[in-house]
Order: sequence, then C-alpha cells, then structure tokens
Amino acid sequence: MPRTTVAELTADCDTAPTWADPAGTVVGVRSSRVTWVSKTLPVVLGDEAGRRDIDLDGNAVICHARAEVTIQQMRTQVEPMIHLVKMAAGTDPKVATTMLALDEAARLAHALLLAVDVARGISDESSIR
Repeated sequence: MPRTTVAELTADCDTAPTWADPAGTVVGVRSSRVTWVSKTLPVVLGDEAGRRDIDLDGNAVICHARAEVTIQQMRTQVEPMIHLVKMAAGTDPKVATTMLALDEAARLAHALLLAVDVARGISDESSIR
C-alpha cells in the first residue's frame, strides 16, 4: 500500500496563516484535520520549581519552570485560539492547559498588565476593584 506524504494530504488545504510554523503543523488522516500551530513563546517562571525531563537524545535534563504560549487553529475554525500551558514541577500539563479565544486572551493580557501596573504603583488601585 503506498504511503501518503504530508504534502499530498495538505495539497487541497487553504494557505496556512502567516504565523504558522511548518514544523508545528499537525496533519490528520484527512486534509480537513489540519491544525496550524505557531512557534512556542516561552516565559520562564523564575520563582517556580523546574522539573526533570528527558531530551531527544534520551538524557535526563532539568527544565526551568515556564509558561508556553502558542497560536493554534484547526482548518475548520474561523479564528485561531491562544494555547497556554504551565510546565513546572508537580504540574500536570493536561490540567495546566487552556485554550483561549482571541478576545479572552486579550482580556487576560489587559488584566495581567493592569495588575502589574497597580502592584508597581503606576495605576490607581480603584481600577481593579
């Protein structure tokens, strides 16, 4: 039985979004099951404990605790989603993962920035009450 290549599976797909990383794209058995994924934007979490992991060569390594942000979109979705995951000691990535609609991600980003401004005394506390 001949094998189907990724190029053949995605030949009839729409053009990938400009943010999509070809190495991160996931292809299902049908071209309609394509999921485009961006490069990962890591944020080191310095006050969290790291975790042990195994690298691609099978060596034990210690990974810094981090949050990872990616953009993901299935071919059938109208709009991409923001994927957020926390990777740290004692954290199950399946539990510490969320998918946010773009509007939700924007509200979360604004809330975080506001909280930082209030904590630094740049903004009035009454704006978060």
